[in-house]
Amino acid sequence: MFRTDYKPGGEMWILVPASVRKIDAEKYISWKTAVKHVLKKMDAITPSAVFEAIKRQFPSKLQKTNTPEATIRRTLQELEAEGVIRRKMRGIYEVA
Repeated sequence: MFRTDYKPGGEMWILVPASVRKIDAEKYISWKTAVKHVLKKMDAITPSAVFEAIKRQFPSKLQKTNTPEATIRRTLQELEAEGVIRRKMRGIYEVA
């Protein structure tokens, strides 16, 4: 409850909580966060292995983009630039 003004005779209001719903976090997770989550469980990191892991754990991410393989490659390159992973050979990464 709250009063609109602090003077006597001000209007009284009651706030009723909105309905509580469960949010599907998978829809709102970024590509970078999804790839980082997948990388924690991988030894040899390749774009195709990351794609398969994303397909299993975050299938809705694949529905939102027309080029998921390119998005995964770009995200791996961004993570390499940030120092999260490092390139062993072309197309093969390891956790830094």
